[in-house]
Amino acid sequence: MRFSKQQVEVFSQLSGDRNPLHCDAQYARRTSFGRPIFFGIATSLFCLNEWARGKSLLLSYLKVDFLRPVFLGCTYEVTTEEQEGLVALTLKSGPVPVLRMQFRADVVETDEVQEPRLGLLGLSINLLKSPQLQVLLWISRYVGMVNPGRQALLSQIEIEFDKDASGCPDDFNPNTLAAKVDARFHKVDLVGDGPGVLKFTISAFERRPPSKFDFEKLRGELGSSRDLQNEDILITGAGRGLGAALARGLALHGAKLILNIHRMDEESQMLLDDLQKIGATYEILIGDGTKTETWAKTLQKGKISQVILNAFPQIISSSFLEQDHSQVAAYAQIAHELVEIPMRSMSSRIKDDARILHLSSIYCQKPQPHFLHYSQAKSSVDEFLKRDSHTYPEREYISLKLPPLNNRERIGMQEEGLEVEVVVKHIVAMAKRSRHAGYKDEAL
Repeated sequence: MRFSKQQVEVFSQLSGDRNPLHCDAQYARRTSFGRPIFFGIATSLFCLNEWARGKSLLLSYLKVDFLRPVFLGCTYEVTTEEQEGLVALTLKSGPVPVLRMQFRADVVETDEVQEPRLGLLGLSINLLKSPQLQVLLWISRYVGMVNPGRQALLSQIEIEFDKDASGCPDDFNPNTLAAKVDARFHKVDLVGDGPGVLKFTISAFERRPPSKFDFEKLRGELGSSRDLQNEDILITGAGRGLGAALARGLALHGAKLILNIHRMDEESQMLLDDLQKIGATYEILIGDGTKTETWAKTLQKGKISQVILNAFPQIISSSFLEQDHSQVAAYAQIAHELVEIPMRSMSSRIKDDARILHLSSIYCQKPQPHFLHYSQAKSSVDEFLKRDSHTYPEREYISLKLPPLNNRERIGMQEEGLEVEVVVKHIVAMAKRSRHAGYKDEAL
């Protein structure tokens, strides 16, 4: 079972759920998932369809636990068990469950087409009676667009259907609807009933949005000077997030910047606007940092005195079993290329006594269960730079172990991270201090 962008578009039109986590690739890229995820309700329909095998179902009970995100282009498999009329179904990515479902249903005969647009999704057009299908579509639309809305992440649904109900409208609207918010977990529980539904309960998390970087606030706290006017500083991954914030902070103190931006978007354009406002001197190298042709675009000849290695592959929560060895190896390879390719390509411009700063992670010292691939890649890059310090003994190599930052969204009870402004002020102060040859680990 695989899902596509076209199926996202069809289901969005069918349900009215236009949540950007599913429909906007650029938005999704900035979330903790790093890419669009498929609709939970649509995934549930595909699981029902897998079991039904072209038959029409009349549900009396349905419970779905959404355990992990379902990504486009990945392969999933369904396993099924049945006992005393209760079907237990599990959707897996390899050995890892991503969805668990229980349901009771009667197989019914029908000649009436229930929903022709299901065919565009790749589902049976008579999979469910229209009123029951509309209940599920309403859940997707309400959770994704109203409550919690834009930041929603569906966790569980449980529905007791009145399968004997007659004359139900094709459009579902609940008769009663109550919401309870658990502020500790940023979780919303919805309970209600409606035409053809004896009771429903819905649980969804509200993803806490990342804190917004406030340039004027940083400018007020950091001030400005010409202390770095003799420093040419290269920043990889400078188009957004921490890299863009560092570019602003260093420019405020007179540094001349060489900025690698993977692709121009609204956030990177805002960076350039801010740099122009403060009269910064900068060169932009637009393109993939793992490609030598990106670095060949440089026109400046000045010697680089400091390198800030910020670019890294998208950080995605993923357990050990969710990734095979080839995925882990590919992730580590990209991580290395984002360090080695810039260092090799710009070697003629990097001073022999330059400072090389790698923005590493505290996870290297305190690995987290769902980020082992990330901490492994970061540690491997640190080892590479440690060895490189023997090739260039006059250079200063620093691996700065950063905690999670607040510029990424958080789910459930995930702890507050460090504000980006704190990191920027620390690194600007570091850029001003005298260099000491050799490799060292530092923590913030």
